[in-house]
Parts: sequence; C-alpha cells; structure tokens
Amino acid sequence: MLLTALESVYAQTLPPDQVVVVLDGDTDSSAAAVRDAFPDTTLIIHETSLGPARSRQDGFKAVTTEWVCLLDDDDIWHSRKQEHFAEYLREHPSCAALRSAFWQFSELGAATELNGFKSEISGLARRPELERAARLAVPLNDFTYLQIRGKSLPALLRKNAGVTSSTMFRRELLTLVEDIPDDLRTGQDWLLFVYIAVHVEWHLVPGRWFFYRVHAGQITTDSSFPKWQHRLRAWSLAWQNAGRPAGLRIADYADEYAGEVHRWFWEAVRQGRMRESVHIFTGGSAFVESRLLRLSILMPPPVRWRMRPFLNRLREDS
Repeated sequence: MLLTALESVYAQTLPPDQVVVVLDGDTDSSAAAVRDAFPDTTLIIHETSLGPARSRQDGFKAVTTEWVCLLDDDDIWHSRKQEHFAEYLREHPSCAALRSAFWQFSELGAATELNGFKSEISGLARRPELERAARLAVPLNDFTYLQIRGKSLPALLRKNAGVTSSTMFRRELLTLVEDIPDDLRTGQDWLLFVYIAVHVEWHLVPGRWFFYRVHAGQITTDSSFPKWQHRLRAWSLAWQNAGRPAGLRIADYADEYAGEVHRWFWEAVRQGRMRESVHIFTGGSAFVESRLLRLSILMPPPVRWRMRPFLNRLREDS
C-alpha cells in the first residue's frame, strides 16, 4: 500500500518538491522497497512504533517546502490532485489551509461501509484503474459537512470536518499551533485541524481528489487500545487550547459529545466491559453539562433513538 501511495505522489501532473515518508517501525523491509522504487524520497525510520502523532511531528520537522501536504500510506492521490489545489490557490491567494472530498473504495473482501460512508468503487486498488472507475462511479456520500469556511473552529469542535489525505496547509502554521502529544493514538489529526482553525479558515477544493481505501488493517477498526481515552484527551486539549480561549461554550456542544460517549459506553456494555463503561461515562460526563443529556448516555440505543426529538428540543432550548 505504501508503494502504491507513493506512486500516486510521484505521478502528479504538478510534481512535489519534496516527499517525506515516516516508517513507524519497519517490520517488512519497507525502507529498502521505498529506496529502490523512489530513491528521491526522504526517509525517517523509527526502529519501533512510536505512534501516528510522533511520526507526523517528525515528518513535519523534515519538511522544507512552503506548503505541507498529508497522505496516509493506505490512501491514493488522484494524479491531478496537486494541479487542482494549485488552481484553487491562484483563485484564493489568501487561503492557508485546504482539503477536498474523496472517493471511497474497498478491497476485495473488505467492508463496504466505514464511519458512515459507503464505498463507491470495489475490487480495484491501482491508481489508473481507480481514476477510470471514478469517471463513471455514482457518488454515494454527502460531503456538505466539509463546507466550514467562515466557521471553521466552532464547526470542527462539534465534528471532525477534516480529511487527512487531502489536507494541505502553509508550513508556517506549524510555528503557531500547539504541539500534539506524542502518545495520542487517535484524534491527533482532528486536534491538528482544530489548532490550525484557531489561526486560519479551512477551504474546501471542489471535486474529489483522492481515494480512501477500506481494508482490514486500518486504525479505525483497531481495538487493541481504548480509543475513547485518547478521544477524551483530544477533546480536553482542544477546549483548553482552542475552544475556551476563543470564547466558545462547551455546553453548546454537549449533544454531539453525548452521542459519541453513548456509542462508546454501549459498545463496552455489549462486550461485557462493565468497569470500562463506568469510566467512559464518568470521563465523558465532563463534556456534558446537561443532566438530561448525561442521563441519555445510559439509555439503550433504541430508547435514545426514540428520544431524539425531545433531545433536539432540549438542545435548541439551551
């Protein structure tokens, strides 16, 4: 997958000036494969895995270009991705942070849905094939939630409206934002997007300019660590360093946070992790000031679903 991702970078109609790859624990001789296939790549190698947050920070330190672009190793850029981003920047010269929507594709045997998105292309995994398929593919996912320009910070605090593998921003922003903790295993991308939104607005480039791969090994489906702990920590840091200094009220976001905590809580209950479910409720309640919304976390999912009209009125009234 890494070589396929890099092929899509070097195939750009507007080539990059620098390509940096961080190998977070090279267990399968990826370094040698990258050197053979793409010798101009700057390689940073961690002998043991240090996690995605530390890896990205180390990558940032090696970047010397004016702009930084992100790409996860299991995703693929469209060959005209950088060309279209450059066109957008010529039309919007004040823009300092931007991203685009994507086409979702599934490997053979992989799930056809992930995080609420449906796969629009299946059974293909090479960039030229995906680009041809995208010309005829039927869009199945709604990306209007990415239109947050003019309200980037409050929108991102409510919901992750970032897209990692099409993210592009001015490198100088890295000197302004807070550091992301090295040990944050999930939520680190969202926290970076929030920190950047303190200083600039996020723009959305029209079109879908990368391919998001659904496969069995991605961190989204990794259950080897308690993701909820890292998400709660990311929420805390976001409000400490971005939300409260901007004068925003956490109470205005309680409905969104209560919904997330409800999902984590009942996932733990279904798996018999009762002690963990208590910790989830206790930790999550710190972000849900309303007693009724806290109570809704304890409601079984079918009950909470039926209570949605009441909970929505509660949010509007507050």
